Amino acid sequence: SLCDELLMECSGLTSLHIPASMTKIGKSVFAKSGIQTFTIADNHPTLRLTDGVIYDKAQKMLMAFPTRGKTSYTIPDGVIGIWGGAFYGSDITSVKLPESMKAIDESTFAESQLSSINFPESLIFLGPTSLYRTQFTELELPKNNTILYEGVLAYCPNLTSVTIPAKVTYIDTHAFSQNKKLTQVTCLGTTPPALYDYYEEDENPFGWVSRDNVTLYVPQGCVAAYKATSWNMFSKIQEMATPVLTPQVFVPAAESKLKMITSIDVQFSEPVSIVSSAKAPVLRKGSATGDVVPVTSKWSVIISPDDKAKQTIRIVSFDYDGYTEYFNLDPSAEYFMVIPASIIKGSTSGMQNEEMVVHYLGENVTHVKEVGENMKIQRTGNRMMVELGELSGVDIEIYSITGIPVVQMKNKKGLFEIPQLPRGSYVLRLISEKQNYTVRFVHP
Repeated sequence: SLCDELLMECSGLTSLHIPASMTKIGKSVFAKSGIQTFTIADNHPTLRLTDGVIYDKAQKMLMAFPTRGKTSYTIPDGVIGIWGGAFYGSDITSVKLPESMKAIDESTFAESQLSSINFPESLIFLGPTSLYRTQFTELELPKNNTILYEGVLAYCPNLTSVTIPAKVTYIDTHAFSQNKKLTQVTCLGTTPPALYDYYEEDENPFGWVSRDNVTLYVPQGCVAAYKATSWNMFSKIQEMATPVLTPQVFVPAAESKLKMITSIDVQFSEPVSIVSSAKAPVLRKGSATGDVVPVTSKWSVIISPDDKAKQTIRIVSFDYDGYTEYFNLDPSAEYFMVIPASIIKGSTSGMQNEEMVVHYLGENVTHVKEVGENMKIQRTGNRMMVELGELSGVDIEIYSITGIPVVQMKNKKGLFEIPQLPRGSYVLRLISEKQNYTVRFVHP
């Protein structure tokens, strides 16, 4: 075997032969070395050589790439992963990933010359420091990643612009640290991703970035949501020029009291198509993150057969015989239909939807205007204040009337201010240990 980093920085080493007895290769073994060519023993039991690149025997994992000499490479179809440090410190400038690619391991392209890469939808994991000190000037990170790991895009000397996909929920320490030329960060999610809770600048996901020189772009109507979180480290937060696809009408209407749910129609202002139904909507009980109401298979998203203009989608669950399922609601409970982002596309605008949360109530549920002994909502000019009274440790969720989450705040007590929002109707959710409360209000 070859242990991790064994031949790192061996600049005089230009070729390497791997005998049949050597079956294991560690991570970053050849990083920043001088290797131009590999050879492998015939009929090697665990490895193979394809176009001078080392793969596992089944050619599912790219294990090692020549450090010197190759500047561009297309990874073959069927490869699902790249081993840690495979391109570390190499001359590579351009890589084409196949549609089968699922994971890029830690430090894969670290300190390489990489400045061009595609990210297929199948890619769900981008490991820590995988793009550390690369040569990108601008980059949109993989759309189906949910976490940006430690140092993933740190110390990039030429990076001026980065786009963070809508599904990202957490950004770890050092993720974009020391990117001195960074001037634009675009977050596509309506809910601000959580940032590593740093104590020192060195641990900040954007540590040692000149944040006064950075403009943070967020979806329309979400500036207040970002300002209410750690993202307020950026003094310039602006709405993106291009809006997301926003629903016009829900049937049944959001906030309706229902005995049962059969299907939900969502109407848009233009004809729409279904981008992907791989991630299905879910119906949750109690809160937008509560228990999932079980279905026979999964909820389907289809174009409503009742709308010839194709401006309406229908969310419906079918049983094994293809018949519509009916769901009787607990009369004292609340329900939330959570519709994933990027499954509906406007045929005219090309815009896609953000995550939508449609709120329904059982027949006996009422909106609570007073919570605890002294709970009040106060309005002073354009400011909205909430007094939680005897409640403490309350999580706050605010949704637009069309079901778009716009604000999330954790562990509140006493008096707090609702962030500035565009004028309109909103649903305020107060989630305490003992009970959840819902208040509908109009922001002036």
